[in-house]
Amino acid sequence: MQVENRAGVNHPLAVRMGVIAFLTQSISFGCMFGSFGVLLESAEARLGVGRELSTLGFPLVTLGSTLLAPLVGMLAGMFSLRRLMLLGTGMVSLGYALLGLTHYYPLYLAAYGVLIGPGMCLSGQVPPSILVTRWFTFNRGRALGFVHMPIMIAVLPVVVALVLRRYGMNAVYGALAALIALTLVPIALIVDYPPSAIDPGGEDDKAEAAADPSMTTGQLLRDVRFWVLTFATAAILGGQVMIITHLVPMAKGWGVSDATAAGLLSLNSFAGIAGTLLFGWMADKWGGRNVLTFACLDSIVLWVILLFHPAVPILATVVVLIGLHGAAALPVFGMAISESFGKASFGRAFGLGNLGALPFSVAAPPVAAAVFVRTGSYADAIAIHLALFALGAALVTFFGGRALPRPASVTP
Repeated sequence: MQVENRAGVNHPLAVRMGVIAFLTQSISFGCMFGSFGVLLESAEARLGVGRELSTLGFPLVTLGSTLLAPLVGMLAGMFSLRRLMLLGTGMVSLGYALLGLTHYYPLYLAAYGVLIGPGMCLSGQVPPSILVTRWFTFNRGRALGFVHMPIMIAVLPVVVALVLRRYGMNAVYGALAALIALTLVPIALIVDYPPSAIDPGGEDDKAEAAADPSMTTGQLLRDVRFWVLTFATAAILGGQVMIITHLVPMAKGWGVSDATAAGLLSLNSFAGIAGTLLFGWMADKWGGRNVLTFACLDSIVLWVILLFHPAVPILATVVVLIGLHGAAALPVFGMAISESFGKASFGRAFGLGNLGALPFSVAAPPVAAAVFVRTGSYADAIAIHLALFALGAALVTFFGGRALPRPASVTP
């Protein structure tokens, strides 16, 4: 349903929908992942708990948002995205308000596990990608990359630390609640689908629907294409989580100073901003499946270099490139899913894929830690990820299947 589809032009409102999707995704994820670690010590002092209890809010958010993703993907085909995202945003804002008011540990956990985690899934994890996929037939990969740019995750830790130091913990939680609430305004402007009157023929969408109509959850779970795309994406995401968790101690063990190791971690985070755009552009040119395969193969080269404990300049380059790949995994996966299953099945498949990748992200840090404790080295942990990358690339290459026909585009 696009204007002048043969000329490769999206509907005029597509850019506006993409900006709204970016704002909601970036702010919802940025507020959580850009503030949690900074606020840990203050939360412990207020609640009277130790580090092992204060950190439980983080996995509760991860589990709450990811376990709900398949359901949200299905609900997106039944209800308005605008309503789902308004509900989710309200839940997240209420969660931060509760955190600012409570001194009671169970309510602290409830704020993260019952309000913020599920609310993030409804507002920022699944619907923004669905919105972009519905509105962008052309340059969809770039649009998905733009939506997933982790700008707020990179910027907010500094802002939160400044506000915390000057005004205290309540001010931080109040500011986060207000920032989340502000996104209610652009969300209210969401239009779920491009108006069919703009493209009466709808030839591209009709061809796509005929090639691969909407699939049920059972059909997706029985489709080998879904599993190989999910596995390859999970391999890259798991590697990125392992790097984020263990890069500092790993680099220090190789003789890198504390300050330099922390700087390497920052480089990895900031590289993700460029990575989503770069890999989105690549997915538009060569297809999501091909770029996903490339990302797995490229990761093999980068992680092999880690085995040789390279000097800081080379290590910094490798860490930046790993950050490029890690942040780009979800938008490239979204592009590959839309190519393989079409717009009608995108929400359900994308949500299920998020759930399918969860075990890899959850298991990567403790497995690496266990390997290090047993062997005194990260070499075997790196080797495990190398095997996952190789298997992911092979599976997508040989079992990924063919993509749906894509309309020709004149855009570069």
